[in-house]
Amino acid sequence: MDCFRCKNKTLKPDRQEGDCNFYECKSCGRKYCQQKGLGLCDAWLCPLGLVLYGMIFENDPVSKATTHADYFLKDHDATTIKSICEDIELELAAPSQKVRDIVNCLASEETLREFLSIVAQRLRTSFQSC
Repeated sequence: MDCFRCKNKTLKPDRQEGDCNFYECKSCGRKYCQQKGLGLCDAWLCPLGLVLYGMIFENDPVSKATTHADYFLKDHDATTIKSICEDIELELAAPSQKVRDIVNCLASEETLREFLSIVAQRLRTSFQSC
């Protein structure tokens, strides 16, 4: 398995917990998880996971995207907001994983990607106006 961002860098097995295998990229330090029966995805506490976490049980996260983005603007510093925007934009431009697998969301992959796009736009717009 290769790192989603570095490309062609083999991931190093990190540990196993229950039915989850964890990996780390030796080059960039990104962490990944693969649950039994699911594909490789970013591990918990990644920027995408932080944004998606509040939407785990939502069937319609798109309707809450703007409010959710505003929450992140209030509770996170500029460095974190920038990292979140960059990760969302990278994933949307070049899909590398099923984002719904990161935190086991109920909503469809398509719906979650639309949600992430709205969140990133809101964060980027608000961040640039500061």
